[in-house]
Amino acid sequence: MQSALLKEYPNKMLVTVTQCVFNTVQSFVVAVVAEKDFSKWNLRLDISLIAIFYTVVLGMLCFYSFSY
Repeated sequence: MQSALLKEYPNKMLVTVTQCVFNTVQSFVVAVVAEKDFSKWNLRLDISLIAIFYTVVLGMLCFYSFSY
């Protein structure tokens, strides 16, 4: 499916950005449906936030180390 899309629209960066924007919107809609109490959406500096940052940094390091 993606190869057919790239044949029609050869700009890979634009396709990637568009997919990310649509994924973000879909995730936001699911999050709003799942958690209607917006007070729980506040970010606090606790172990959960640190774990998220750690996972992102570790994932980026693994991705870049295996891609070269």
